[in-house]
Amino acid sequence: MIKGDRARAVRRFVLASVAGPLLLGAIAVVTQLLALPDVPEQVAVHWGANGPDQMGPSWLFPVLTSSLSVGFIALISLPIAVSFARSENGEPPTNLRFVTATLWAVTGFFAVCLTAALYLQRGLGPSDPITGMGDWAGIAAGFGVLAAVAGFFAAPERMLNGKSESSTHVERLDISPGERLVWSRTVALKAGPRFALWGIAIASTAVATYLVATMPAAWWVWAIVVAAIFAIVTALALQRIRVIVNARGVQVRSGIGTTLKSVDTAVITDVTTGMPPARVGRGVRLLDDGARAIVMNPGPVLRVHTQRPSNDLMVSIPNPDEAVTVLRTLVPAPT
Repeated sequence: MIKGDRARAVRRFVLASVAGPLLLGAIAVVTQLLALPDVPEQVAVHWGANGPDQMGPSWLFPVLTSSLSVGFIALISLPIAVSFARSENGEPPTNLRFVTATLWAVTGFFAVCLTAALYLQRGLGPSDPITGMGDWAGIAAGFGVLAAVAGFFAAPERMLNGKSESSTHVERLDISPGERLVWSRTVALKAGPRFALWGIAIASTAVATYLVATMPAAWWVWAIVVAAIFAIVTALALQRIRVIVNARGVQVRSGIGTTLKSVDTAVITDVTTGMPPARVGRGVRLLDDGARAIVMNPGPVLRVHTQRPSNDLMVSIPNPDEAVTVLRTLVPAPT
């Protein structure tokens, strides 16, 4: 990516993933502040299956809304934006559109939910019933979906264009009949991205633990628990990978032993090495042609070409020529 293109992409990401959710949260906070004079000092702050079941100060709504908006941005958007801007190759660490869509969805859902919960209590007395929250929860969910779609298209497109693979000319190894040939390499994620993954996992776990302890009956709390579990699993799975090449083909295993991608020898047509396309970020990704890319760190990649490009594999490993030598020894030369 040329420098000007990257700068424009960074600006667009900042506008979509920082300014966008922040503006949405700010609108909700201002709307809630306008409602505060018309609601009691103590209002319902939690709804169970049978209606409101917990009370709290009315100022809790704007504080919670602003905290969620700023917290998600500080925890996710800003680190990504800084890493993206500083990257020499313009490689974002995560999927830009997915991150933006998620932020808009979460911010939009809570903004509508919390604002509606406050407005439903305007002009009510301590013993007056509070109705309609279930309907507004459904409206908030629908708004969250629409916000996710808007955020998806507002963010920069997947930066996966361009190719930089190069053919590798290597000699095949001489192996005796019946001799087994196996090559493997463990690739660890660099310290900075690994700490970022674990920071997100620890922070989300802390938030989930607090919410479960204080509001165990709220259904949305358990959605945050699921997100925290996903963050922990992701941190464990991507802290390192293991690439294995043998007579059966190529297999990439995660840090928890699950298979991220495997390519059978029978479908391999060629193997090349080179640098990843300039617009591919780190992580497990899909390229424009449908190929799977597993990029742990900047540097050379191994590209395994198959009969169907959508089944190709690109994985970043130090000195991929070793893997190419083994693969070309095991895979029959194309006729």
